[in-house]
Amino acid sequence: DKAKSWVLLADYLDPSTLHNYAALSLAGTSENFDFVPTPHKVNLYLNGEYQGVYTLCEQVQENEGRLGLETEIKRSMKDLEDYNFLICMNYNAPEKPGAEEGVTYFYLSSVERYFELEYPTREDFPSETQFRTFFNALEDYMRETVAAFQQSSRAYLSQNVDMNTLTDFFIVDQIMGERDHHWKSVFMYYKGAEGDPKLHFGPPWDYDFCMFTQWTGEPNEEFDLSNDFNPHEASVFFTPFLNSAYYTRKVWTRYETHFSGALEEVIAKVEAYAEAMPSSLQINQDTWYADKPDITEDNVDFFIKYLKKRKSTLDREWG
Repeated sequence: DKAKSWVLLADYLDPSTLHNYAALSLAGTSENFDFVPTPHKVNLYLNGEYQGVYTLCEQVQENEGRLGLETEIKRSMKDLEDYNFLICMNYNAPEKPGAEEGVTYFYLSSVERYFELEYPTREDFPSETQFRTFFNALEDYMRETVAAFQQSSRAYLSQNVDMNTLTDFFIVDQIMGERDHHWKSVFMYYKGAEGDPKLHFGPPWDYDFCMFTQWTGEPNEEFDLSNDFNPHEASVFFTPFLNSAYYTRKVWTRYETHFSGALEEVIAKVEAYAEAMPSSLQINQDTWYADKPDITEDNVDFFIKYLKKRKSTLDREWG
């Protein structure tokens, strides 16, 4: 849809350039997410100078045509259920320009995590008093909700959380071997003003460094297909899937009825994309990885092998 804000995702840590494309394509097959950015691979030139292969997609926003959360904030709004909001669990929220605790983010000591308020902002409110009431209620709500996740409280979660979005988020993460979501890039939204006062998860975001490979801060050269999931690196929000038989069965059923087939289609798309962009990958290789002549080809091959092995593993364990 028409919009002013778009994102060019840098894929430097992913020499295959296909991780975000695969993850967002996979998430986009889910009917449970209200919105997922649509990825397109592009060659980026700035003032005639080549900058590399990027993933072009929509920004994660509250706008119409995105999450559709924007609504006029009226003085009559008193309770959290009157509002829509968008937040993100994000470890570097305090480091952003203009960051202010109690205004743009809050910290939950129980899980040692920062949560950034994306929408609404203080400027959207008729008064400072109303904003403070909203922000305090939001912080209290998230503290209570996180505690329910830690306890895998089925009664609380079924009433206050859209677990279908979280189930799909978890499955995409487990397919992709995502590690970062235990501390950052986890978007959540709430549609109280639309009569849907539950916490929804998504859209999934940020998959440049994945496949359960260890973080090095450098482009991936660790070619290992071990499927090495570490539950201690999982998001606190994934606790029910690891501790509750009820939610585990939800994952198995959803994977079998939807994601196994969707993953097969995404693997075919990834293979087709890899075959269609050799010249783009070559110039990207020459620009960013000239000292590692095989890293792009190795990463493309590794990623495709990983997805196929991951599907085989999950078909066996969850199918």
